[in-house]
Amino acid sequence: VVRRTLSPQAPTRYELRSRRKGEWVLDFLMSEDPTVKIPDYANQDVFIQGEEWVDPKWPKYPILKVRSITPNP
Repeated sequence: VVRRTLSPQAPTRYELRSRRKGEWVLDFLMSEDPTVKIPDYANQDVFIQGEEWVDPKWPKYPILKVRSITPNP
């Protein structure tokens, strides 16, 4: 599920969370492709394809560089 990040200290504005209650953030989400609009999928269950990446400024937080995102039916 895509969620808006609540912390101003998070590495990106959106995060991918598990559908299971009580589970933590799976990855933070970003895209370098302007056609991939992550905000359009906020609060939706999705399929995401991309590459996991670690920013040297945020070594403890995995970031998923989203190549494609589609709703999970």
